[in-house]
Amino acid sequence: MSKERVARNRARQRAGRAVLFLLPVSVLIAADPQFEVATVKPNLSGSAGSGGPGARNGRFTGQNNSLKTLISVAFAVPEFEVTGPDWLESQHFDVTATLPQGVQPDQIAPMLRALLEQRFHLQTHRETVEMSYYALIINKGGPKIKPIVPGEPLPPPPSPKGLAVQMTNGTVQDFGESLARHQVDRPVLDKTGLTGRYHIVITYATEHSTEPGPDIVTAIQEQLGLKLESQKGPIEVIKVDHADKTPVEN
Repeated sequence: MSKERVARNRARQRAGRAVLFLLPVSVLIAADPQFEVATVKPNLSGSAGSGGPGARNGRFTGQNNSLKTLISVAFAVPEFEVTGPDWLESQHFDVTATLPQGVQPDQIAPMLRALLEQRFHLQTHRETVEMSYYALIINKGGPKIKPIVPGEPLPPPPSPKGLAVQMTNGTVQDFGESLARHQVDRPVLDKTGLTGRYHIVITYATEHSTEPGPDIVTAIQEQLGLKLESQKGPIEVIKVDHADKTPVEN
């Protein structure tokens, strides 16, 4: 047999082995997880929303939520970082969905995003706009929070007086993002330069509290040694380009 024919046979054998090796890999490539069964219906009660949507006991539910609320959860951003037509806030919906076995918490938002794209034909893009925000900075005197020491116990539960913000094993950026979603009405950007992980607990009072106490801005200064400073600058938002007012039938 000529040297050229031997070389060609060996090349074919190597190609065959390569194909056989690649086939199992392609089988392992799975599509993104989706809800097993999902219903989306308009809520015509006319009442206020009944709490944010979330996952529990193998199900994802959102009762009487605006489409703006659902979009904010689907993209993991506060509602004020979602922009679009006014009806996104005024029209409410009920969502009930079954989670697939083994789904991870960080997969739920993409699953909800896919559901909204299917049922509302949702189309969005990201853009940067000028917006007021809070810069989280270090207050005079320095920070009063200390990085986590391995093995140290969790902080004590918050005082029953007033409201509380509690974060365990998170970054200052995580803390700022939590403030933006739940306690203040604008984005919070971490400009402290602190890079460790922390347990953070603060207690504060609101206008509805029955016990006296500092407001949340003062509590952050006094209890954490940090400060919320009002600034204005470019913030990335989710812009809704299109969404149907009536979802596709279940």
